[in-house]
Amino acid sequence: MRIINSPLKRRLSALILTLALLGGCGKSFSAEVSFADFETAASYHIGTDVKTDHLVEGFASDLVVTDDIFLQNSLVDDSMSAAGLLFCLDDQTVLYSKNIFKKLNPASTTKLLTCLCAIKYGNLDDTITVSQNAVNLEYLSSRAGFNEGDTITLRDALYAMMLPSGNDAATAIAEHVGGSVEAFCEMMNKEAQEIGATSTHYVNAHGLTDPDHYTTAYDLYLIINEGLKYDLFKNVITTASYTATYHDISGNEVTQTWTSTNAYLSGTYTPPSGVSPLGGKTGTTSSAGSCLVLYSTANGKYYISIVLGAQSRDQLYTHMSQILSITVI
Repeated sequence: MRIINSPLKRRLSALILTLALLGGCGKSFSAEVSFADFETAASYHIGTDVKTDHLVEGFASDLVVTDDIFLQNSLVDDSMSAAGLLFCLDDQTVLYSKNIFKKLNPASTTKLLTCLCAIKYGNLDDTITVSQNAVNLEYLSSRAGFNEGDTITLRDALYAMMLPSGNDAATAIAEHVGGSVEAFCEMMNKEAQEIGATSTHYVNAHGLTDPDHYTTAYDLYLIINEGLKYDLFKNVITTASYTATYHDISGNEVTQTWTSTNAYLSGTYTPPSGVSPLGGKTGTTSSAGSCLVLYSTANGKYYISIVLGAQSRDQLYTHMSQILSITVI
């Protein structure tokens, strides 16, 4: 097992010695090690068939871990994306893998971490006020449709961010929960490190392109896997349509219905027979291409599948359906 630096090497050596002594004395023990101590679980063979497995049992007991390998399948045209994966959550197995540790632009799949942090660290019943900064977005930027001065609960703002992929909602959430976008991004990056997404660094809450804004397919798996532990997170990403009533700057009621950009949920694209896409998050920019993080079920099991950097929306869903078809062969 290769360790990043000597302090960590000493730390792990001490852990191994302690476990060996306790085991030799016939005593039971438990140990917790943070993923943040390692570049990736796969890079150091955690959960694979190396002799150190027994030392880190429980370290990744609820995660799918894998080496940085290109695991192909004849059903999948690998040329259609920059990266992709298919993990079975029940069996903790890797069914498809391409460039899953490559740092890429995540586009609006960024909002999965924004949603997770808002749920974990925000008060969902708070009323947030949409700032001028939140609505001052790039031309053609995806929006929930807010105006400066609108007030809405944090809970409803999550749907405004995740379903229509509202960048205005994402910024408003970040400013409210973090105090500023910059402070919220520090919160996001800390959360990413703590759950093992150590190849992720975000500088905004919505995913618009920035050279210092990146993640990997594997890190996105870690993020959505963590998010699925929270009922509201699961409810938001699996909702096809949501209607909210909030107030404008004058106190007048405004009612909006937001629909999911996930084309499986809208019925625009049909998944393979036997597969039920439950939800997830899309992302599209000229730099990132078309992206999708998807939570699905097939044959009584649950799956996370990810496609990053598809050349078009059609290719994204064609490629994702090819990957999903692996679950029912």
